[in-house]
Amino acid sequence: MKKPISFLSIFLSASLLFSGCALRPEAANGQSAAESISVQAPSTEDGSVSIEDSAATEDFTVTEDTAPTEEKSTALAVGDNESAPFSATMLNVGQGLSVLIQSDGHNMLYDGGNRAHSSYVVSYLQQHGIDSLDYMVASHYDEDHIAGLVGVLKTTPVSAILCPDYQADSKIYESFVEGEETSGAQIEHPDAGEEYLLGDAKIEVLQDDPTLEEANNKSIAVKVSYGTFSMILTGDAEEEAEEEMIRSGQNLHADLYVAGHHGSSSSSSQDFLTAVGPSYVWISCGADNSYGHPHKETMEKLEKDGIQMFRTDRQGEVSVYADGNSYWFSTTPSDDWKSGNEEMGAEGQDGTVTITEAVTNGGEENSPESADTYILNTHTLKFHRTDCDAVEKMSERNKEVSHLSREELIKEGYSPCGACRP
Repeated sequence: MKKPISFLSIFLSASLLFSGCALRPEAANGQSAAESISVQAPSTEDGSVSIEDSAATEDFTVTEDTAPTEEKSTALAVGDNESAPFSATMLNVGQGLSVLIQSDGHNMLYDGGNRAHSSYVVSYLQQHGIDSLDYMVASHYDEDHIAGLVGVLKTTPVSAILCPDYQADSKIYESFVEGEETSGAQIEHPDAGEEYLLGDAKIEVLQDDPTLEEANNKSIAVKVSYGTFSMILTGDAEEEAEEEMIRSGQNLHADLYVAGHHGSSSSSSQDFLTAVGPSYVWISCGADNSYGHPHKETMEKLEKDGIQMFRTDRQGEVSVYADGNSYWFSTTPSDDWKSGNEEMGAEGQDGTVTITEAVTNGGEENSPESADTYILNTHTLKFHRTDCDAVEKMSERNKEVSHLSREELIKEGYSPCGACRP
């Protein structure tokens, strides 16, 4: 038997319909709808994004419209880290790089930091319940990028390893290859343009050119996209490799850029920054490192372009979270734009460290560490005395100052110059 519809019910329904009102459902966690956090931002008539204020937390959030935009996004402090289906964490590996990416229960580790932080990387994975990796990416074969991967290969099952197709003359490279072979992982040398899936995240290879002369420029660069959020990681790729990525015609635009070569002036060219157009940048570098990273020239470009910055030497680990429509960070950006070579008290006009000043300034001549000051050629993997004739002929791109001991440099894969015999 059909129940009669009362005149009062019809009147109330019509009133709600014409007034445009709707009852808001209760939040799933028991809060009222007025108390819950909204992360879906509606678009206005002109296509811009309207963001609703909500209760502040320690996280730093950006909400975007689904349509792509070249404008830098604004941020609010909201977000739920536990339920975020996507996250990326820049681990605090000192003067090195390691980024863990998690998407819908799948895991990828991009680089593993240096030997000194290998146990930290392994412990971090274990403490966060990561018992396997879908992908491990070795951007290139420098010690500060792959030494930590050797430890991970001994403790964590890996399905596939993406690495560049060249060989390095160092003991740490030999250890990495041995770890690859015994891991049972599928070894791939990807080409630019190839794509991989990590849950609902897409991994696009932007650069992998083993024919370039500099080892840093052989770095595997990738763009990681999850919904409207995207980030770019370039390893130690320098300006030559950045120019190649720009010429390729690939879509380089990203919300977050992991600064190449730890913020060195040899990377993050103005043309590349313009092509990527990031709102945020991550810099992974060691506190008071001997290379002067991040360099003054890089910091000036980032600040001038209005890019907000996070750095491990000041903030430690930093994470970004995304849900497909919004992304947010584990902390607020740093306001410390001081460069590493400013702290060393010696930089050239182009932001690079001046060798003679780095050795003599600050009273280092009377310091017990002065005996352990060497000049590295990062291309030939040789180390020299500061007064070696080869230092004057060395390309500035390959020249770095190190205060490690002779034995430590040899352990890292460097060999002493045969002429100056350091």
